[in-house]
Amino acid sequence: MNAPAHEPLDELEFDRLQSFLSGLPTGAMNVEELDGFFCGLQTAPERLTNEVWLPLIWGSDANEQASFDSPAQAQAILQLVMRHWTTVGRGLARMLAEPDQLYLPILLDDGEGGLQGNDWARGYVRAMRLAPEGWEMLLQDPAQAGALEPLLWLAHEHDEDEQKRSPALPAEERQELLMHLVVGLNRAHASLEPQRQQRAQAQRQATTFRRTGVKPGRNDSCPCGSGRKYKHCCALVQRED
Repeated sequence: MNAPAHEPLDELEFDRLQSFLSGLPTGAMNVEELDGFFCGLQTAPERLTNEVWLPLIWGSDANEQASFDSPAQAQAILQLVMRHWTTVGRGLARMLAEPDQLYLPILLDDGEGGLQGNDWARGYVRAMRLAPEGWEMLLQDPAQAGALEPLLWLAHEHDEDEQKRSPALPAEERQELLMHLVVGLNRAHASLEPQRQQRAQAQRQATTFRRTGVKPGRNDSCPCGSGRKYKHCCALVQRED
């Protein structure tokens, strides 16, 4: 029996999702990066459709496709992904309603009992690049830009470009930076709430007068990049919603 769409993933389900993602070609996200990616997407004022961001989970660009063994596996994995999407959204919304309830990122153990946070930060920055509108308000405002400094530092700590690479951190300083990361991601989400509300209202008004995009046919290839027919992929997730 499938869990309700609003129920957070349990440890076994996270392990199952991580096992699937780790079996994909190099460039696929892990669950830590996925959590940061979802947090960034749901913080951005610009709301993107699933078909835009879902392929990036499987690989480094939108042309990557996940290799599912069967329609049943595709449905199961997509449901895990979308349940976590819902969990992230509910957690961020709870923080807005109850400011003492901070959203806590999912950080994977580095194998030595420590938490690094680099993958989470990279996922968040990928979301910023995918949905860039609205971030300028934070990045250009000295009073607000500090909210993003911890995650930008972590995102670029191992950057291939030496000009962008952040200096390595001692363990004790990393723990402090991770605490600032938590505060910063929650500040950023709260700061952009007015822009998200304005954008959502504008989109509702626009859809009153016109319908944008063409819904794929059930036998068409799913636009998410899974390589499956639409009826065996995102159509199943939408029915869950």
